[in-house]
Amino acid sequence: MLFKLSYTSEVSQIKNTLQTLETSCRELKTRGLLVKLLEAILKSGNRLNAGTSRENAQAFNLNSLLKLSDVKSSDGKKTLIHFVVEEVV
Repeated sequence: MLFKLSYTSEVSQIKNTLQTLETSCRELKTRGLLVKLLEAILKSGNRLNAGTSRENAQAFNLNSLLKLSDVKSSDGKKTLIHFVVEEVV
């Protein structure tokens, strides 16, 4: 019964997620802004990790993107993702 009640909303949410994924994949294929953003994030991570065993990373786990908002500026107003996006743009 619960399945029937939530089916339509669940399908809609999955469709939206898949559409976002398709758009991202299309952007990656055309080497657009998303690729530049991911490259900038990797470079930023390497600079932040300078002097450690992680300083020359060639890739990063996509789950790490969730942590970019945890790194804040000294005044606490900007996050690392804000900084990287501003630099890329």
